[in-house]
Amino acid sequence: MTAQAVKAVIFDLGGVLIEWDPTPVFREQFPDDAEGLNAFLHGPFRDVALTSCESTESFDDLLPRFRRKYPEAAHLFDLFGARWHDFVQAPMPASIAVLDALVEAGTPVFALTNWPAETFPPRGADYAFLEAFGDIVVSGEVGLRKPDVAIYRLALDRFGLDPSEVLFVDDLAGNVEAAAALGMAGHHFQDAASLRREVSRHGLC
Repeated sequence: MTAQAVKAVIFDLGGVLIEWDPTPVFREQFPDDAEGLNAFLHGPFRDVALTSCESTESFDDLLPRFRRKYPEAAHLFDLFGARWHDFVQAPMPASIAVLDALVEAGTPVFALTNWPAETFPPRGADYAFLEAFGDIVVSGEVGLRKPDVAIYRLALDRFGLDPSEVLFVDDLAGNVEAAAALGMAGHHFQDAASLRREVSRHGLC
């Protein structure tokens, strides 16, 4: 693929345009126990978070299964449902400036996010930049999540794009690799400066 072939950008949201971190919410539940916090975040929390991103169930239907699966963490799953919006930290202004530049240049922009349907869009007027996207595929709404190849194909079909026309941006290398395997140009997001260089290299803004 040549750089000139790319004409549209598909963005991930969390970790690229929106800061997302559940750690502060749960740290208070593990006073002076960093090891316990780490074990929870990389075990039960990761399990329920990934499932919630690919399930079309409500939290009320989903969470009881995890309370039974991890009875020692049952009270923490209450926080998952009640305080999910607190996991969302803030928009990422430097990245949003790149998005704005793409829009100003007339480059079509879309989003493909692993996000529970029940909590999308995030709360607050600060997320008005989401209106810039031509369309957003939310994993929890379609019952699939990255890096499942099916969600990329669904997104491309909805957006009316051929893979060769797309620059895909995500903060997780595995998600970028899955997009590249379908023929998209991929950018593993590290910071806004390198993202700006990448979209410029493709002549998108």
